[in-house]
This record gives sequence, structure tokens and C-alpha cells, in this order.
Amino acid sequence: MIKTGIHTCYHGNLGEIRRSNLFKLQKDFEEKPSLSFKYVLAGQEEYIVDGKHVSLRKGDALFFKDEKQYQAFVDSQEATIGLCIDLNFDKLTTTTDLLQERELFLFDPEFRTQRLSFLHPTMHVILQKIGSEFNTDQLFLEESMQDLLLGIVNMEAEFQSKITDIPVKKSSYKKELFQRLLIAKNYIHDNMRQQIQLQDIADASTISTFYMHRLFRQAFGCSPTVYLERIRMEAAKEKLNSNLSVKEVAFSVGYTDEAYFS
Repeated sequence: MIKTGIHTCYHGNLGEIRRSNLFKLQKDFEEKPSLSFKYVLAGQEEYIVDGKHVSLRKGDALFFKDEKQYQAFVDSQEATIGLCIDLNFDKLTTTTDLLQERELFLFDPEFRTQRLSFLHPTMHVILQKIGSEFNTDQLFLEESMQDLLLGIVNMEAEFQSKITDIPVKKSSYKKELFQRLLIAKNYIHDNMRQQIQLQDIADASTISTFYMHRLFRQAFGCSPTVYLERIRMEAAKEKLNSNLSVKEVAFSVGYTDEAYFS
């Protein structure tokens, strides 16, 4: 059984991994000058960053950089299990030509924090393996760090490509629009079980409905509606392996019509 509290399970030249198993927490933190992220395996964690409240649920990640100060809160009847990954930023910047590209996002010197509800599935698998391992096998953890570094570099490359394709001239405005599109994507994940409209997504991202719809399709290769269908289907696939009926699965992922879901 995992011990209650926060425990360092790996520390090496690639960075550091800490596992947490908490029922209650209220604490101020300060991140080191590196690229770090929190990942929730079970339960819910709350953060206050730059005066803004950020809620992380299972599968969510929150990225930080450059000695970011923040507050963390946990108040749960069941254990909230999470990971904190500190990546060696110097190691990244000296080992990949990718970071010499123009449209940096996570590795932009101006980057500070970003919540993501849609990490690549392979990264979820790696993080879940780290979280499920009760031992401290250093070879396994070091290989996992290598895989995470590669996953984040690939994610950065994907972000760079999407930012470059946004049809505005000013680089800083491209990144601002892309960040708003990430907010739109997060909103869809957060509310996939609700009946949401384009106006709701546009309001969350503070972009006009027409412009948001156009940019979303251009950046992510599909409309918000199609993206919502995809993530609902992914969630449904997992639930169909349980003891739930088809009707219960349909309602649990946001469908109000069982026949339409079928």
C-alpha cells in the first residue's frame, strides 16, 4: 500500500518524480527553475496560481516553469493520488534541435503555466505505470523519465506546428490565440457530460463563435462537435468493459438518447 504523504521516488540527471497520496493538504509551494507538471491519477487537486483557481481531476496535467509560486489544496474523503514531475530543463534545451524553432510554447521563455486535459494516450500510460508502481526501481523510473521527456518534446513540436498555422502575422498573438484554443479544448473535456453549445465554448475561450469554430477546425483538424463525439466515444469504450448497461454508459458520457448512442 502506498504511504500517505508526498514521497520522492526518483532523483537523477533527468529530473525528479514525487508521488502523493493525500486526503488533506493546504500548502504554499515554489517550483524550481525547471519545467514541471502535476498529474492526477485519482481524486481531485485544487491550485491557486497567479490568483486564479485551477482544478485538476483524474487525467489532468498542470505545467509550470521558472520558480512559479502557487498554493495546493486537497480535501477528500478518498485518497487523492498524484504525481509531480520536475524535468531537467537544461537537459532538454541541450539535447534537441526542436527548441531552436521559432514558435516555442511550453519552452517559450515567457511561458509560466498551462492546464491540459488531453495529454497523448501514450503519456497517460507512462504516468499511470509510474503511479501504479509501489517499488522504487530506479531503472524503470529513469526509463519512464526518458519516455516522458520524449513525449513532451513531441507535444511541443505539435503545438509549434499548430501555432505556426494560425492565420495571423504577429507571433505573440498567434500564441495567445492558441492558448485560448487550449482553453476551448479543456472546456469540452470538462463539460463532455453536459449539453454544451458553441457559444459556451466561445465564451470560455473569449473568442467569437465564428472565429473560434474556424480556428478550432484549423488547429485540431475537426470541429468542436466532432471532437466532443470522439472523447465521449473514448470514455464510453472504457465504461462498456464494466458492468454498466448500454443505457447507463450512454448517460454517463453525456448522451440523453440511448438509441442515438447505440
